[in-house]
Amino acid sequence: MDPRIVNPSNNLSKCNLANLTESIEAIVAQEKTPFLIETSPEQFLAAYFTYKALLLDASVLIIPFAKGGPKREVLLEDGRKKLVLAMKTGVPFVLYLGQVTIEHADFKTKLCKKEVFPSDIFQQAGMKLKGPAHAPRYKALFKEDELVQGQAIIKEGFCVVVLSSLSAYDYVDKLSASIPLGYMTPLYVEKD
Repeated sequence: MDPRIVNPSNNLSKCNLANLTESIEAIVAQEKTPFLIETSPEQFLAAYFTYKALLLDASVLIIPFAKGGPKREVLLEDGRKKLVLAMKTGVPFVLYLGQVTIEHADFKTKLCKKEVFPSDIFQQAGMKLKGPAHAPRYKALFKEDELVQGQAIIKEGFCVVVLSSLSAYDYVDKLSASIPLGYMTPLYVEKD
């Protein structure tokens, strides 16, 4: 029998919606970035985070620009704005990859830019952006009109979560060249 059917989590840690928040908090407390895997056809977790976080839908990167896909610069600027808003309001920022692989997007070397979408978001659930107290890295993301009383801030409750719908068997091979999985803790999420 196919192990993907019998054991879809591939022995990764599992959780469901009822204990998702606690599971994410436990990963963040270990200074890792939650890497959630959810493979249901209805993609319930992406829908859930649309209401509970600020979600950047990077799954559209599967569509080539020449065939109506998004301009990467537009997507990254949208991501920057959502990242800043998540910091200011103290809610999670969720990068939804869907079925995106290295064939569609290379965050490590091509998409991450220091003042738009820094690679630090993938480390310590985004808290690497804080940097040293004398020179926080996240300030470069804020535009003048996004400052709060002249200050760039990160409120309590902010964190970065990465969400993929690749299988628990395939995600490493298909994403390790694109995003720094070594800074993340994978978690297989079930509906019930």
